[in-house]
Amino acid sequence: DPQAKLNGYLEDYANVADGLIELYQLTFDLRWLQSARGLADAMIEHFWDDHNGGFFQTSNDHEALIARPKDFTDNAVPSGNSVAADVLLRLAVLTGDDRYAGYAESILLLLRESMMRFPLGFGRLLGALERDIARPQEIVLIGDPADTRTQALLDEV
Repeated sequence: DPQAKLNGYLEDYANVADGLIELYQLTFDLRWLQSARGLADAMIEHFWDDHNGGFFQTSNDHEALIARPKDFTDNAVPSGNSVAADVLLRLAVLTGDDRYAGYAESILLLLRESMMRFPLGFGRLLGALERDIARPQEIVLIGDPADTRTQALLDEV
């Protein structure tokens, strides 16, 4: 088993968790959702700034640096904080764990003024904000697809 020699960055955790959620939504295989949740929990434990909110780019067990920077602005690639906020909001919906939404919403509140002044710098984060405001509703229909009653319900949806 190859072992990583360097710590991952926030972007690594957030983007892999994002991909795992996509895999779960395509396959409904719970191992992908559980893995995404594990990465999100590690992200919160090792990268979250308890004093000022938001995620640092480096973990709390990273090699000593002069400073622990945070990146909030989306460029050609979305920032780790934007992807993390989106991932956490999606996990809150998929798992029912509102703790994830709390972290994501604190990022949205932290950056609300910046998003209003410079929306082009926060594309992914604005998408996460829309997800938070819209709160998707899910409908589950259980029944034999060949049954006329099930078909009647499907026709209504």
